Amino acid sequence: MDSINLYKEEYSVLSKEVDFIVNWGPEDAAKNPLNWSKRKRFGCTVMLAFISFLVTLASSIGSGTYESIMEDFKVTKEVAGMTTSLFLVGFAMGAPVLAPLCEEFGRLPIYIVSMFVFSCFQVGAATSKNMASLGICRFFAGFFGTTPLSNAGGSIADMWQPDKRTLAFPFFGVSGFLGPCLGPVIGSYLTVSYLGWRWTNYMVAILAFAFSLACFFFMPETYCPIIMDLKAASIRQMTGDKRYISYHEFQREGKSPFSLSVFMRPFLFAVGEPIVTCFTICISITYIVLFSDFESFPIIFATWGFSTAKSSLPFIAVTIGILSNLFIVAPIAYIIYMKEVNENGSIEKVDPESRLIPLMFCCWLIPISLLWISWTTYDTISPWSSIVSTFFFGVGMMQVFLTTYSYIIDAYGVNSASALSSLTLVRYNVSAAMIHITDPMYNNLGIHWAASLLAFLSLIICAVPFVFYVFGPKIRSHSKFTDPAKHED
Repeated sequence: MDSINLYKEEYSVLSKEVDFIVNWGPEDAAKNPLNWSKRKRFGCTVMLAFISFLVTLASSIGSGTYESIMEDFKVTKEVAGMTTSLFLVGFAMGAPVLAPLCEEFGRLPIYIVSMFVFSCFQVGAATSKNMASLGICRFFAGFFGTTPLSNAGGSIADMWQPDKRTLAFPFFGVSGFLGPCLGPVIGSYLTVSYLGWRWTNYMVAILAFAFSLACFFFMPETYCPIIMDLKAASIRQMTGDKRYISYHEFQREGKSPFSLSVFMRPFLFAVGEPIVTCFTICISITYIVLFSDFESFPIIFATWGFSTAKSSLPFIAVTIGILSNLFIVAPIAYIIYMKEVNENGSIEKVDPESRLIPLMFCCWLIPISLLWISWTTYDTISPWSSIVSTFFFGVGMMQVFLTTYSYIIDAYGVNSASALSSLTLVRYNVSAAMIHITDPMYNNLGIHWAASLLAFLSLIICAVPFVFYVFGPKIRSHSKFTDPAKHED
């Protein structure tokens, strides 16, 4: 046994039958994702970013295909819009199922399987002969495509220390918003090309299949409990002694990974954790505005005679706003975080609430941009004024996402995947509803008051970071899911 160099601890307190719990030892330092080389961690982060970009691109790319689908299948615009809304509902429904499974089986197997199945349903959507089959395939594509949105945040946390995460996570987060912003542009111009609307699905399917292969061959497991499961299995095979198990296996003894309690976890976070509940409301409002833009931009920019394809081009301004977070806001956030580290003496002593500071400044950009576009949409005013306003929406929207994910990851630690999946569950359901609500809302209220209504709604976002900056530590101390090391004394 000495030759195995096993780092073991006796846990007789836990169970009379359990002699040894396999844990991290000095020889395992290289296996810990936090200790991987920067090149390896950055490579994994890039892969996660591309997957996130792809599935979110798929969520919005259909918004530029409605006219062709209406013509091919002889349906109304409301029915054609279901290709997007059903995909979003699939996103929402898949999150509480697939996110807990990554905490049972590991992140890598879930990424590989879900992306492969996602690509299959995208092929099904591309070859659909009627609206019913198209809708079904889009729903299940969304269901299996939700994995990067609910699990990748946990993968980032597995690989990067909190200080480095301040710079690494924006790179991943930006990719997740570039997808829905560029989707309408790509979808519109691909549809009017000789390829047609079906190739919006073929393109996504081909890329998804390629990424599933890339994950299989090049991406390692990042979830530490599963890495210890593999170590324990190796020791059992070498020694023939079945007593050696990981703590993760010990916790699962006698429990099915498919039990109801596993799948109820995201719902418990959504209704039982004030942090998750309030930030779910924030990010849901942001997505309400974003996905209403897919329907409202053709209405707004028709004021200046923009075609459907041209009305998607202002999303490029939103995209530039999103990218500004990567090159401007994220470095500032890093400086703020490191100042907190220096003042507290170590990363471990920094409260997650320090993540909220950038949002306190950027949250106001969302209502400002909405009021800006709502009252400058006149044919006597240059369309560039409205286009510029969307840039500031992109800045504010991206910061809501980055702050929400960073704060929840810091606060909930190993439970962050389930916490984040509850965000996905809610925000994509309300986004799906906005696909069908936006047209009637703008037609009945008019451009000015419809956009103003969204601006007033977004003021809720502005209150949340201030409330939790003050009361967050006390709220976290009453939670059984948050990281105990981050509780106030």
